Amino acid sequence: MASEEMDICNLGSSPMIVGFAKGLPISMIYIHKIIKDSEALCVKPDSGIETMADLKGKRIGCPFNTTVHFALLAGMKAAGLTASDATLINLKPDAIAAAWDSGAIDAAYIWYPVLQILEESGGKTIFSGADLISAGTFVFDAIVVRDGFKEQHPDLVLTYLKELDRINAIYRDTPDEMAKVMAPFLQVTEDVALTYAKNTHTLSPEEQLTDTWMGAPGATETGALNTIRQQAEFLQEAGQVTSMPEDFSKFIDSTFLQKMVGA
Repeated sequence: MASEEMDICNLGSSPMIVGFAKGLPISMIYIHKIIKDSEALCVKPDSGIETMADLKGKRIGCPFNTTVHFALLAGMKAAGLTASDATLINLKPDAIAAAWDSGAIDAAYIWYPVLQILEESGGKTIFSGADLISAGTFVFDAIVVRDGFKEQHPDLVLTYLKELDRINAIYRDTPDEMAKVMAPFLQVTEDVALTYAKNTHTLSPEEQLTDTWMGAPGATETGALNTIRQQAEFLQEAGQVTSMPEDFSKFIDSTFLQKMVGA
C-alpha cells in the first residue's frame, strides 16, 4: 500500500496500526470481522500452563505485528505480566506446528487451521479474543484503503463494501451454505469448514456505525478507537512501533458505512 501496488486490503488491526504509526495515507473503512475463538492461545499438555499467569518464564510462539500478538500482550497484561516476563518468539504460522512438535515452544497464540492442528495434537486452549471483549477491548480485521484511491474511486470502494457486506451476511445467517463453498477451496471437510464459518463473526453496517464499534463519521470515543489506542500502546511497549500520531481518529472513515445504510 505504501508503494501504491495495492489499493484495498483486509488487514489485522496490529499491522494496520503500524501503518498508521508510520504515517501512511490509509484509512480504516469497515470492520471485516471480530475475532473471538478463531484465534487462541494453545498450550502444550506438559507445559504446566493452566492460566495466563502461568506464562511467566515460558516460550510462546506467535507472528509479531498481528492480531494474535496484540491479544497475547493484552491477555498477559490483564494477568499482571509484561512482555518481558515470557520469551515471545516471532514465528510465521507455517513454522509454529514444527516448533511445537520439536519442543521449541511451550505455547502458541495462532489462528485456524494451525490452531486446530495444535489442538488435535493434545494442545489445550486457555485464552482467546472472546475473553478480551468483556474488558472493553476487541481484536478485529479491518478493510483499509489508500486515501488516494478512495478519493479517486469512491463509487468503486462503496460497491466493493456492499458486496463484502452481502458475503458477511451469509456468514452470519447461513454459515452452513458458506461451509459448502469453503470446504473444497480449503480442502477440508464441510464439518471443519462449518467451524471456520461459525467462528467468523461479522457486523452489519448499522452495528458498525454505533459507538460500540466504529461509530458515525467524526466520532472520537468509540470501541474501535479505544482498541486502536490500547493496541498502539502495547505495540510501542513491545518495540514494534517507535512513534505514534496524536490522533488516530483521522484514520477512521465511516462515511462509506453511512452511505451503505442510506443515512
